[in-house]
Amino acid sequence: MDKTCELLNDIRKRPEMYLGRKSLELLFTYLLGFNHRKDNDETDCLTGFQEYIETLYGLNVDHNWSILIRFFSSNDEEAFYEFYRLFDEFYEKLVIKNNN
Repeated sequence: MDKTCELLNDIRKRPEMYLGRKSLELLFTYLLGFNHRKDNDETDCLTGFQEYIETLYGLNVDHNWSILIRFFSSNDEEAFYEFYRLFDEFYEKLVIKNNN
């Protein structure tokens, strides 16, 4: 499992410790900083997630996945939970695809 996935799992368990509150906006910002600091040669479990979200919502726009998920959610905390639901679906399909 790559470092981004490990971090996402840690944040899922204790979001308040990492983010202060359950917030997709804060999660996205945290991930930007994390990915900026890590070695660019590392794999990232979020590779392809933007395209997955755009396809899911039937959009091809210049907004990042967090903005799209937030747009289709009632509030930022709901968007936080929706991200993890969608990420789990995406990751499961990715793992199945890579195992075939």
